[in-house]
Amino acid sequence: MYTKIIGSLFGGALGLFYYKLQSCLNGSWPITAKPHRTGIYGTIPVFMTRSSFLITGAFV
Repeated sequence: MYTKIIGSLFGGALGLFYYKLQSCLNGSWPITAKPHRTGIYGTIPVFMTRSSFLITGAFV
């Protein structure tokens, strides 16, 4: 459970870092147009990946 939360926070931080590097100023690229959207796009894949590797609370 905690690994999902920590991994999601790390993914969100990476998403915001990506926004800082590749932000779109005119809003034509929807992923990097707004920082909260980029953070969410960084969080979701990490959460899904962490969820797929956890079986009964132990890593496989």
